Amino acid sequence: MGYKASGIYIFGARTPGDYFRMLPLYTLKEVAPQIRCNMLVIETDNDTLIPGQAGSLYDALTSPKEFMLLLENSKIEK
Repeated sequence: MGYKASGIYIFGARTPGDYFRMLPLYTLKEVAPQIRCNMLVIETDNDTLIPGQAGSLYDALTSPKEFMLLLENSKIEK
């Protein structure tokens, strides 16, 4: 099941269009300032679902935080 199909089910949307209209309503903006633990926020450069969401979360956090941008062709080495 792809992210669209699972998202439609999880959000209770009737159609893909309903699902995409619902996405912006779900945000951590109000609760992010209450998060107290260290946070690692990761975003990919090819995020097509909700681009910029990770950056908005990062900006809203008041706890210790780090931002990581994963590039499509980059490799993570251990």
